[in-house]
Amino acid sequence: MIYREHRIESWEAEHRDRIKWGCAKVGMSDVCENIVRHNKGGRLVIPPSSSSIILHYSDSMRTTRGRAWTHYGPHDYHHGSTKLVREQLQALHGKPRGGLIHWCIALYETASDSDRKENGFHELAHILANLEAGKSVGHKVGWKSMMRRLGVTPKRCHSQDTTHVKRRQRRYSMACPDHCGWSFTFAAARRTRRINDARKGSVRTCPKCKAKIYLQHWMNSQEV
Repeated sequence: MIYREHRIESWEAEHRDRIKWGCAKVGMSDVCENIVRHNKGGRLVIPPSSSSIILHYSDSMRTTRGRAWTHYGPHDYHHGSTKLVREQLQALHGKPRGGLIHWCIALYETASDSDRKENGFHELAHILANLEAGKSVGHKVGWKSMMRRLGVTPKRCHSQDTTHVKRRQRRYSMACPDHCGWSFTFAAARRTRRINDARKGSVRTCPKCKAKIYLQHWMNSQEV
């Protein structure tokens, strides 16, 4: 863990330098007045009047090397796809323009220096191009132009080998409602199917003691 944290700190230092240099190069230094790293579960504090870019190194990302979100200004309100992203984006609400970038730890651990450099500018270019256009431009002309202004050849997708990265699938556990000793571990997708079946009236039974398993039992299953 100590070695891993040292590696992340090294990547963070690289990203801070590139973000500051890149923003200055395109005349948008105000975007990165404050660069803050946020760890899942940690406290996120952003100065009230500071334009900020939040950095996060993710354990849950698998085949995507990086992802960026843009904050357009004080009145921009975000609805993130996960609880963590919502928390991070909502911390920017009321602040001047900025953004959020997530990077994949699993891929960064095997990425080359040039891969990390290209990806750092790739995600920064999304934020800067979106801010310049006042809307999301995806990987279209605005983003490509911003990449060239940063001195990087625009490339939409990385070609890094991802075969060593295992996709993380959430799993749940449930014990017999009559406490006979039977327990069951299953994938999140199966839990969803069982919940939908139970809502339609399906009732399953414990294979050991035949106790009935109802909707509330599936709903109360615990992630492991």
